Amino acid sequence: MAHDQVQLPAGPAAPQTFAAADGGLAQPEADNRFEDCITANDGAIRRTAAEAGIRSGELERQIRLHLPSVDPGLLTPETSADAVESILQPALERAVAIDLHERITALGANMKLLNQADYQGRRDLRLDAVDGPSLPLRVDRIKPSVGNEYQSSLHYLRSIRGDTHLHYGVFLPDAELPMAYIAVSPCDRSYMLEGLIGGYRFEDVVVLTRMYGLPGLPANVMSMMVKHLIRSVRRVTGARIMLTAYNPLLGFNGSVYRASGFRPFATAPVAYSYDHRGQYATRRLGRNARLSRVDTPPNVLMARGLDRISQGSLNEVKSLVRISDDDYWGKTGATVGDVLSPAPLGLASSLHDLEQMLENVWSPQTAQACAAAECSPSMSCNGQCASSSIWLVRELKRQFQAHAVYCSGHVACADRVFSRPPSHSWVEVGGGEGGSLVVDMALRTRQGKYICEDRRSLARRGIRYDAIERLTIDQLPAQPVWQRFESLDDEVYSLGRTAESQ
Repeated sequence: MAHDQVQLPAGPAAPQTFAAADGGLAQPEADNRFEDCITANDGAIRRTAAEAGIRSGELERQIRLHLPSVDPGLLTPETSADAVESILQPALERAVAIDLHERITALGANMKLLNQADYQGRRDLRLDAVDGPSLPLRVDRIKPSVGNEYQSSLHYLRSIRGDTHLHYGVFLPDAELPMAYIAVSPCDRSYMLEGLIGGYRFEDVVVLTRMYGLPGLPANVMSMMVKHLIRSVRRVTGARIMLTAYNPLLGFNGSVYRASGFRPFATAPVAYSYDHRGQYATRRLGRNARLSRVDTPPNVLMARGLDRISQGSLNEVKSLVRISDDDYWGKTGATVGDVLSPAPLGLASSLHDLEQMLENVWSPQTAQACAAAECSPSMSCNGQCASSSIWLVRELKRQFQAHAVYCSGHVACADRVFSRPPSHSWVEVGGGEGGSLVVDMALRTRQGKYICEDRRSLARRGIRYDAIERLTIDQLPAQPVWQRFESLDDEVYSLGRTAESQ
């Protein structure tokens, strides 16, 4: 394993090592260039925020997020104001947009209840205050479309994780929206697993990928929320351990995670990418964006056991694994251009259950006006191809750790060519001797069976799939079909909740 071990020192840390923070939490030394820049411009940041009518803390975070894009020569005491000025516009635009959505969301979250007193969260899911009434809280799963809105509009990254499969919120009494939110996704980074003690597999691990709380969130609520959702995550996913990360450059110190039982186990590089407007783009979406120009401090990776044995193994961590740049960039999920791995075992036998799930939630809201509805005499299509294919890409990743690809384009049969213009969608996964496996739930044979065959077998039957566009799960939230997928995903969520209540 190409990782270095970083011992946790008992005393003050030397440069390029790690300091033991309160509670034994290890974190990288602060990068003085960034911290000095923020400190020197603190007054200007506050004035700009006040003039815009937004919180200075959010503007500062967006400035921190965009500072790696500046010319390294500007990160000096003499030119730090120029550094901030050069990225102020994209940072301010994002901070203003977040502030607007927070004001609207606070109404639906019934945050006005917190104006009665100075509240603190308690372990038994309530808020207490010396001079106010006790308020009961509820931690529950929420509709995927609501969770996606929190990711895209409220979280500082302002980006949807397409592979999110669990969305949680904590609610005040009579609230329609949560005052705090957490997202959980599968683990698809092998360097994360290699840094853990215990020999975990991908199916053993989930990742807490987004955490957000509205302004004015009482103390202890977020850590309390994490503790209460752990049982649900374990029951729904069967996972044994949950991973997450925090970024010291953005002003985070991991205190919420530490209070929830997380332990640090590694550090990893951070990729900062920016689009043509200078706006930050996440690593998963920034493959064609401009990369940062400045060396930055690493993220701290943390883990929380979801059972006693797994949590106990984390207590044995005496040093942090330093993930190398090569492993960070090389040991990740597959991209469209990668050689696909073989189709996962058990896939074909599981598709019947997935098919039944989809058929139970298909509706006009999840369908498209699909040109492939004019199918050949030997096949039929119900217009559900796009939303169903996105759902399948995510489910194949969640259930089988398969890097499936969403495809759209033409389908041709021996008796007729259809789906022109390219309006049919399907999924491809694996790369065996017969070529990638085509999975198409919306296009049916004369016998009413969905398509699940490798390309060679389909060709022998006179069926040819020609992809015009191939997209990973990370690229799909930006596509027009995503809204129909959200309608389908919400219906799957509601169907599952109904089954749980019976």
